[in-house]
Order: sequence, then C-alpha cells, then structure tokens
Amino acid sequence: MLAQKFNSPAVAVHIQKSSSQISDLDLQKLFSQCYPNTLDTTVVFKTVNNLPDSPYSFTRSGS
Repeated sequence: MLAQKFNSPAVAVHIQKSSSQISDLDLQKLFSQCYPNTLDTTVVFKTVNNLPDSPYSFTRSGS
C-alpha cells in the first residue's frame, strides 16, 4: 500500500470513530481504506513560499 499524501489527525479520528460504528467488518475495512484514498486523489494541499502558515487546498473533480 502506498503512503498517504494527505495526513490529518482530525481525519484519522473521524475514520476511527466512523469505522467503529460499522458492524460489518468487511465494510469497516473498506471504509477505513477508501476514505483516505478519496482524500489523496481529490485534495491537493500546497503552501506558498514553503511557509507553513499559508496553506491552500484544492479539490479536484472531473477530468
């Protein structure tokens, strides 16, 4: 499995809380793997002049 491009403690907590509410173990695993993948493929995070306090995020959709 490839490393995630988008990492967020808040998202990790959301995934953990949400997946704990899914009783079907296969669906739980699917959610836990697909949700971060969706963020990796649709959200682009950039900084301006490598300054950590100037983040911009872009959502890609379509082609």
